[in-house]
Amino acid sequence: MEWNNRKQDLPNTIRGCFTFCCSLIGIYLLIGLLLSTTGCAEQQPVTVDKIPNIPRSTLPFKRGIGYWPTNYGDTFQQQVFSILKRGAQIACIQLDDWQDPDENRRKHDIIAAWLNRARKEGLQTYIAVEPFNGDRSAVRLPKGWKGAAPNVGDRQWQALFQSYILDLVNRYRPDYLNMAVEANMYYRHHPEDWENFRSFFYNLYREVKAVSPTTRVFSSYQYEVLRGAFAGQTFASQWELFGGKALQQDLVGISSYPYFLKPPYDADAVPGDYFHDLKGRTKLPLFIAEVGFYSAGDVRPASTRDNQARFIRRLPNLFSDLNVEAVCWISITDLPDIPALAPLKKILPQFFSFGLFDDRLRVKPAWEAWLTMNSGPVARVSSPQQKLSAEQVASTINLNGFLGIGSSTLSTEVQGTAGAQELVWRYRFSTNPLAMLVHPSVSLPTAVQGIEVRLWSRQQTTVALVIEESAGARYEARLTLSARGANTNRLLWQNFTVQKETRDNNGRLDLDQVTKLILIDLSGFLGKKGENELRINSLQLITP
Repeated sequence: MEWNNRKQDLPNTIRGCFTFCCSLIGIYLLIGLLLSTTGCAEQQPVTVDKIPNIPRSTLPFKRGIGYWPTNYGDTFQQQVFSILKRGAQIACIQLDDWQDPDENRRKHDIIAAWLNRARKEGLQTYIAVEPFNGDRSAVRLPKGWKGAAPNVGDRQWQALFQSYILDLVNRYRPDYLNMAVEANMYYRHHPEDWENFRSFFYNLYREVKAVSPTTRVFSSYQYEVLRGAFAGQTFASQWELFGGKALQQDLVGISSYPYFLKPPYDADAVPGDYFHDLKGRTKLPLFIAEVGFYSAGDVRPASTRDNQARFIRRLPNLFSDLNVEAVCWISITDLPDIPALAPLKKILPQFFSFGLFDDRLRVKPAWEAWLTMNSGPVARVSSPQQKLSAEQVASTINLNGFLGIGSSTLSTEVQGTAGAQELVWRYRFSTNPLAMLVHPSVSLPTAVQGIEVRLWSRQQTTVALVIEESAGARYEARLTLSARGANTNRLLWQNFTVQKETRDNNGRLDLDQVTKLILIDLSGFLGKKGENELRINSLQLITP
């Protein structure tokens, strides 16, 4: 059914909400460029309220914060970043102008400076791209496009978007890449084009992995549309996108604005099981790509700064019992009340108060709530470790959690008569893309002393076992495996050394910050060719 026949599904204000939200970044960046070229680049923010020095709490997920600046002066950016890095492990950038090469070139240096600053400070980077227009009803088209608006199946459009994505990955090598923001909204408008999108996304996913194997690639879904209920409207849910119509991806991205435009706009009215429709839908980790709750009192329905802070404090419990890797707040600052944005404020004033700070960098209660929110009584926490003897080990690493990267296949098989399972990894020796296994959600208790690895290899080879911290530092230990023989290695943490290309602020491996376990076959660098089969019998943690 064509979109023109379905306009009544959502009121104009809701469609406008999505249009505004998804075009927000491009508008912000454009205004910033205008300000920076008219002598306002170094305008100082007014920081009336003192930012409290509040210790971070322990959470079962990483925190990310978006940054949509209106001022690109270096002084301003440094001030904003000095705030952001205290409350985030991930720096978030969203791009909606991929189809405009001129605008993209003007932004390149600005974006590169922000992402480089994030890496130097030990933060991970997340880039989101919008292939679709504001309300996701059509693909974005380059200026001067000839002919009718294409769908995702258009080969010319695919070539342009693919070129943009691969250039982006080559430039920035992000830790996380969302190649299609809120793709399920496009599916709602054009279900007949979804298979074209799935096929294109799959091929582009493989191309990105060939360039940057460690980048986590995914698409995000708008949660309220996904579940079929938004701002009092109901329509067909889209859970088939987790089944037969699922994408090939490393994570499942979710954007959500609970109770948006639904009176009363009260943080305590959001049900505790609001996100539980996601339970059991996928084995992939969830990446909350954007979430927000506004604080303005001069809008309808009205809110307060305390209301916003209460919602933030509820986040850990709202996501409890879900495998959430990261939660990214939509923006560190409010939108500024300036003439250039007056038309947008007239349509959706709610979006001008989503920030953790106001537009002049004055702190809001939301910032303290963001820094101090804790897991609460029902959040996902690790159970206490049993006290074991020195000879005992606790098997805590699930082999089924690994993902294969490069030219490889994975399968689980039963070994011997004991009935235990082993992970079988078949791959070709290569340097590009590297033969690699990644376990993206490893949790290592601080009490353990090392790891025992039991491997079998068809050919003699050298592998690196890499442990990655949430801030990006990687520690590795190398193993030489004999051909067709059992290889058992007990590696203590002191056997691991930091990789030269990574940086660790405190110079030591922090087990409570470990998020990934990576296994890499290095023999391709030594000139080995052909295929290999590596079997992982077990990965066990050595405890005191």
